[in-house]
Amino acid sequence: MERIKENIQKLRGFPCSFYIVENNGERNTELDKIEGVQLLYTNTNGRQINKGMKEFFDILLLGEKYGFADEDIIIKLTGLYTLEDSCELIEVLKQEHKNYDAFVKWYNICTNAYALDDCILGLYALRYRYLSEFNYIGMQSHPSMEHVFASHIRQAVPADRVRDMMHLGMYYRGEKSLLF
Repeated sequence: MERIKENIQKLRGFPCSFYIVENNGERNTELDKIEGVQLLYTNTNGRQINKGMKEFFDILLLGEKYGFADEDIIIKLTGLYTLEDSCELIEVLKQEHKNYDAFVKWYNICTNAYALDDCILGLYALRYRYLSEFNYIGMQSHPSMEHVFASHIRQAVPADRVRDMMHLGMYYRGEKSLLF
């Protein structure tokens, strides 16, 4: 809750709408108290599919419910991460949102190295049309959700419309030593 509220506060001046998806079913939660957000409760956590598939299914449910347009840029941020005060991804989006369709950090968290066929799923920005085209079912039979998504981006988005992010501007939980 604290990270979500902190991230929303940091993004208040950014021209965007805020959406929260909670995938453990509709009920009263602390999320109901967050002002200025659209909240969607889903039941995807009960499904027998992997975490990545649940996240993408939730994004598609969110897009359907709120009528996302193909040209909308969706910023996906996992609730476990905290944005730095000056989040590089957001700063780049402010300046370059018309020039690119995807803003991705190509990186393998197991090897801690740049990887053309891997990416960080905790924070990225992508035009909705590429999210809605993504066949997330492929994640079911592959050991790396990140690899499946990275391959989709590389195939679907023209290379000159992909903004490679060397740093995203977030850290994991309270550990600023784990910066991305």
